[in-house]
Amino acid sequence: MADKEQTALLQEQLNALYEQLKETSSFQTAKRATEQVTSYIERHPVQSTLIALGVGFLLGMLFSPRKGE
Repeated sequence: MADKEQTALLQEQLNALYEQLKETSSFQTAKRATEQVTSYIERHPVQSTLIALGVGFLLGMLFSPRKGE
């Protein structure tokens, strides 16, 4: 029974922290940026896919182990 009570208390605390976080300017800025990116992806799916592939390729090249070194 104590586990359920602890879980409920933790959930309440997390909800309170989230409500506080939602009011910060940083959260609002991040939320707007996310909405803009989502909108761009919906309007330009092919370009978005190609950008993601390019970034993935570059990161793969950057972080892959070098052969012969």
